[in-house]
Amino acid sequence: MAVITVRNLAYESALQTDNVLTCLRNRRLANAAWGQAQGADPGHEYSKDYARGFKDGFADYLDADGCGGPPPLPPRCYWLLPYRTPPGHAAIHDWFAGFQHGLAAAQASGYRRWATVPSPAPGPATLHPPPPPPPPPNGLPSPPGGEPELPFPRQLVPAPGDPEPAALPQPGALPRERLKVEPEAEDDATAQPARQGVAGAD
Repeated sequence: MAVITVRNLAYESALQTDNVLTCLRNRRLANAAWGQAQGADPGHEYSKDYARGFKDGFADYLDADGCGGPPPLPPRCYWLLPYRTPPGHAAIHDWFAGFQHGLAAAQASGYRRWATVPSPAPGPATLHPPPPPPPPPNGLPSPPGGEPELPFPRQLVPAPGDPEPAALPQPGALPRERLKVEPEAEDDATAQPARQGVAGAD
């Protein structure tokens, strides 16, 4: 038990140290990329919030592969009261614009491929490719997309030599037969005294 505890503590310490070193490396690359972006456009003056957003977007893409766009909210430092003003909102917009710029620069740099661990195993799409779609019934072309379209029912044609199917009568041409209600037979025990009474009267 003590050996497992020491091993877990050593692993967690090494993991935390690696995370810190990874963040420092990403920040160093983000600072270098920001220097290149400023050198490519020396006549443009960027705000400090734009520069911070650029570095945050660059480092975020290297660390988490990004999502192709800025986060829904800025960092918590922009949530404070001084930024709930027109100049504060302008600073937040600058941060979002810089984040998008830094994310695009990180995607173009190709550094993300060196931040992941390579694996020789193919991806899940290669191991389990999706089955091909079944052919459309009745030789109809497949729908372009969206909801599948059901084919129209085919008209049955009799084969050579088969008798022609009889035409079904129209609903109004069916004969209407009246139901004949026959009287129910009386019980022999009930009908016998009645017959005897009629005979005595005669």
